[in-house]
This record gives sequence, C-alpha cells and structure tokens, in this order.
Amino acid sequence: MRNPVDINKYLINLVKPKKLKAYKNYKVWQDGNMAKIIFSNKFLLQKLSYIHNNPVEYGLCSLPWDYKFSSAVNYPARLGC
Repeated sequence: MRNPVDINKYLINLVKPKKLKAYKNYKVWQDGNMAKIIFSNKFLLQKLSYIHNNPVEYGLCSLPWDYKFSSAVNYPARLGC
C-alpha cells in the first residue's frame, strides 16, 4: 500500500493546471467574518432581503423564492424581498 502523502502529491499533480507558469493556491472563502448584531427588526429584514435577493441579482432566478436553495419560501411575502 502506498503512503497517503505520496497519494496526495500524485493527486495534486494530476489536477494541477499545466499551462500556468506557477501553481497557485486559491481561496474559496475570505478570512474572518463580518458578524453584525441584529439591533432592530428593520435591520433584520434588510439583511434577509439582501440574502434572498443575491440569486436574483446574479441572474440565477427572477424571484427570490424561485431559487432552489433559497430560504425565502419560509418567510411571508410582506418582508419586501
């Protein structure tokens, strides 16, 4: 049986882009978070609206509740999404 480290190196070399001069590491998420305290209902509704409208802004759907992974369907329409 091969050493797991050798297998990892083999897999990395297998999927590494060949045309780039140097192999670069990329991040999917940014470091840290931007946690905010929910201090009012208005602020909460603003953040929910922002989250629910992201797929619409990116052209993935025409209405927030049409997006497959959206939680907008769990909220009444009066939220202003």
